[in-house]
Amino acid sequence: MLNYITFLYGEQRMAGRKSGSLQFFDASTLEEIFKIVVGGFPIGLLIDPSGQKAYVALSSDSKVLEIDLQNFKITGEIQTGHEPDGMGYSDLN
Repeated sequence: MLNYITFLYGEQRMAGRKSGSLQFFDASTLEEIFKIVVGGFPIGLLIDPSGQKAYVALSSDSKVLEIDLQNFKITGEIQTGHEPDGMGYSDLN
C-alpha cells in the first residue's frame, strides 16, 4: 500500500517556457519526501498497481515519463501525440 501522496504543478516561466514539478508527500504527516523537476507542464499521473512506478504526462513536451518510486528517479520516456493529459491502466495478461 502506498504511504505517500503526490502533487503535480506547472509554472509559467518569464521566458514563456513551461516547466513543472512532481512532489511526493508522506500521507500521514504531509511532510515532503521528494520533489523532482520533470518539465513540460505535468498534467496527468498514473501509479501502477504494484506501486513501483509512476507515469506522468507532460503536456507541453508531448511525452510521458516513467518514474521509479523506490528511488524517485526518471527511468523511461514515451513519446506521445500532441499534449497528452490523461492515462489509464490495463492489465494485458
